[in-house]
Amino acid sequence: MDMVSFDFLVNIKVPFIKISSGDSNNSLFLKYAASKKVPLIISTGMVDKKAVKTIYDIISAQHKQFCLLHCISAYPVPFEDCNLTVLQDYMNSFDVPVGYSGQELGTAVALGAVALGAKVLEKHITLDKSMKGTDHVCSLTPTEFQQLVRDVRVIEAALGNPIKKVVTSEIPCIDKLQKSLVMGSTKNKGEILYPGDVKIKVAEPKGLNALHFEEVIYKTLVYDKKEDEPLNEGDFC
Repeated sequence: MDMVSFDFLVNIKVPFIKISSGDSNNSLFLKYAASKKVPLIISTGMVDKKAVKTIYDIISAQHKQFCLLHCISAYPVPFEDCNLTVLQDYMNSFDVPVGYSGQELGTAVALGAVALGAKVLEKHITLDKSMKGTDHVCSLTPTEFQQLVRDVRVIEAALGNPIKKVVTSEIPCIDKLQKSLVMGSTKNKGEILYPGDVKIKVAEPKGLNALHFEEVIYKTLVYDKKEDEPLNEGDFC
């Protein structure tokens, strides 16, 4: 929160330094911090997007080893004021990691921030929420903090990748529940398959995936097929 303290932290070689929202409008301090070229995490409470852009410009003029935390400086923050979608705006606007500093009650909002892309979370910790001071009420106990970390790890695993595909854990349900193409009536070799001749059902053994229905109708059977027999590739031409 001041240059003397900042220098002390630089001298003891901490891995990064956090600058609070109280200095988000302190351009002199921000320029000084940037000049030291140490990794920074900067909260952006109490300012608007234009001021955040100023913070970004000041630090990035010296280096890109910093993270911007979306923050609302209230204790506690009403949920409707958290505005987590600001994170998406930050990610679209700035080419540095973004995170969330949360002063709201509980952990749900912080977990939502992770789901939206926050790479850093800040939550305060307390041993007693009834202690004197504005932030104890919205801080986490050690047990709550442990649970937050566990839940964050679950969300990180659950985010996966943006490619929609069939995954291995779905195979049992595919085998049990997914529908396929079967004969809706008994037909002989050389006959044409009309829409009423092909049914979509849960079948064992399975036929072609039901998505192929339109590709099968009006094709000619290569073999005799009985009602409810699966319809497979090679059965028609």
